[in-house]
Amino acid sequence: MTSSSSRQHELLYFNGAGRAETIRISLHAAGINFTDTRFTGKDWPAIKPTTPLGGVPVLKVDGDSHCQSVSLARYAGKLGGFYPTDPLQALIVDEAIETLNELMAVAPKHSDPEELLKLRKEFQAGTMTKYIDFLESLIQKNGGVGFASTPSIADLTLWGTVKMIRTGDWTGIDATFFESYAGIVATVESIAKDDKDRELVEGCIHFGECLGIGGKAGLRDADSRGELSKEFDQLFFSPLFGCCLNTHDYSIAKQTS
Repeated sequence: MTSSSSRQHELLYFNGAGRAETIRISLHAAGINFTDTRFTGKDWPAIKPTTPLGGVPVLKVDGDSHCQSVSLARYAGKLGGFYPTDPLQALIVDEAIETLNELMAVAPKHSDPEELLKLRKEFQAGTMTKYIDFLESLIQKNGGVGFASTPSIADLTLWGTVKMIRTGDWTGIDATFFESYAGIVATVESIAKDDKDRELVEGCIHFGECLGIGGKAGLRDADSRGELSKEFDQLFFSPLFGCCLNTHDYSIAKQTS
């Protein structure tokens, strides 16, 4: 039987973090030499018909395409040691990831900037607070840090979500929203403080560039963000993609981890 490490892996997603970054980090942690294929919004119409269900991320394993972001994250997490073996802990990890994905999917969208801000403020005060309160309760039941006894794909997904909000990538959501949630803050800080976790996160291709924690000079400059924010908010902050990307590079990037 062919081992996972010897299989050919290719991850397809937009040139940003979104729902693909947890998969990237976990594959990186597993030592999988995968091809990280990225593309821009203008290329999506041509790529969409080639995907199993018309959405991304897609992970090709030995040429066979597989979809559904949580399933892919779970697969990669098992390879990289970021998925619990205990059934109950695995349930909680899945529960947390699905909650984060659903939160992004239900975030309001609107073409009018003023109306979008109004809707997002209402969303933050209502639905978002409800969802984040629930996630905080899961962390507190686990002792105040993380969703399981060891770092998991849910921790990584939360880390990415918090980073995006803290850096202003969710239009209309307060950058300091998470600061009153002790468990969430502790979980995010645990990723940053743990040498192994930090090395994996920072070592993942363009991770810092996608989430604004380093990378190319000028990536986070205000002019670039202002030009791109509207397009990304309209295209990527949707039920299909469930994310709002922040990237400075408009060229198609196909790289190997």
